[in-house]
Amino acid sequence: MLSVRKLLFVLILLAFFGTALFLLSGCQTDQATPPSPSMAASPQAVVYTSIYPLFDFTQKIGGDKVTVLNITPADSDPHSFEPSSKLIADLSKASLFLYHGAGMEPYLEKLQATLQRSPLLMIEASRGISLIKHEHPKDEQAHETHRGETVSNKTDSHEKATHQAVPQQHGDSSTHKTHRHAQTDPHTWLSPLCAQELCHNILQALIQIAPEHEASFAANYQKLEQQLQELHRDYQRVLAACPRKEIVVTHEAFGYLCREYGLTQVPMMGLSAEAEPTPGTLKEIINFVRKHKIKYIFFESLYSPKVAETITRETNTKLLPLNPLGSLTEEAVANGEDYFSVMRQNLQNLKLALEEK
Repeated sequence: MLSVRKLLFVLILLAFFGTALFLLSGCQTDQATPPSPSMAASPQAVVYTSIYPLFDFTQKIGGDKVTVLNITPADSDPHSFEPSSKLIADLSKASLFLYHGAGMEPYLEKLQATLQRSPLLMIEASRGISLIKHEHPKDEQAHETHRGETVSNKTDSHEKATHQAVPQQHGDSSTHKTHRHAQTDPHTWLSPLCAQELCHNILQALIQIAPEHEASFAANYQKLEQQLQELHRDYQRVLAACPRKEIVVTHEAFGYLCREYGLTQVPMMGLSAEAEPTPGTLKEIINFVRKHKIKYIFFESLYSPKVAETITRETNTKLLPLNPLGSLTEEAVANGEDYFSVMRQNLQNLKLALEEK
């Protein structure tokens, strides 16, 4: 009797372990089998942008339907940024690259040549915008003696967009000939109306890569357009009431803002802030500030305020920030700043500088 019981016990154990081994084997087979495409979650489209305004607008329009990455790091000058080989490799795997164009990205031609065989869609966000062209002397000697005016024209030959800045100083024309060349101003986003055109181009690009989310993109775009229209109305109302119209700025980034609201910019530097002004240019600006009794000199947080501080010492004026928004500082990013918060801070500082006659 005892042997029979032992035998039954052994058989039960064998049955139990056999079932367990079978189940375990089945589980291991399921885990090792790769999921079919229908089982895998569809990845979001990855969109890269070249500068902060495009990044912010694309995030606002794309919402949670796309992944948006900006290639220009915080605290970096977008005028001199160059993408690394790793970044270019990452770009080649993305769905869309939104660049501004109009000369904003110095690396663009090289990047396009490198990625020409990639399926990456590359879209110029500024297409369709009426661009400003600034004329500048080609040589430094001419720059000192003929700094006179900043001429800006729309590309469609409409009215001149930027007012005369510093009164022209005439040198000996027989010795110093002024050879001028035109540069396109890429800072379109500083006009809320131009920003609307950027956003419309972004919307169309997102629909192209993710048409299944068109309704979501369109709804987000409508909200963003309303915000930009409200911002434009606020700029119109505030700046129209200011008696002053001249602003002294770090670099020539505010042409579209000036064109929109009837202001004059007097830049210490050119379209990029890489080089300091010549002594002659600095003298002209100081004389202009004194003559027009300007109270504030604008500086930019990404660049050294040394030149602006020199002018304030010579003219007994004060410093105020004016952000061209090509890139944000790490502090601004950490504080949750965006295009609208910075543009409204710019408006407050413009009002302070221009309301005192």
